[in-house]
Amino acid sequence: MRTLFIVILLCTIFSRTFAGENNKNTQFRSFINGISCGQIIEDLDREETRKAYELMVGSFITGSNYAKNRDSKTDLNGMLLITEQFCRQNPKQHFLSAVISLDKSIDNRDHTGK
Repeated sequence: MRTLFIVILLCTIFSRTFAGENNKNTQFRSFINGISCGQIIEDLDREETRKAYELMVGSFITGSNYAKNRDSKTDLNGMLLITEQFCRQNPKQHFLSAVISLDKSIDNRDHTGK
């Protein structure tokens, strides 16, 4: 539980990139209250968005690995590709759905040995 809280806290801090922090009229949006896959995909060409995206994916899976006592062999680039593919196919889904799908994918790969 503590690990999940830390992951959500880190993701909330770094999600300001997606909130349009340069626009003073934009309300702060945390990781868990509305970043869509479409928002992620739209801004992936921006360096700060790409870095925040990488941090959110890596942090979520690190927390999940810790909580599950899992030693996954999936590298960050592979995780980013899986998550990006999910988001491109499901732009209206919440980004949280994408990382949960990634987590399930890692579970399946680790259990089947592929």
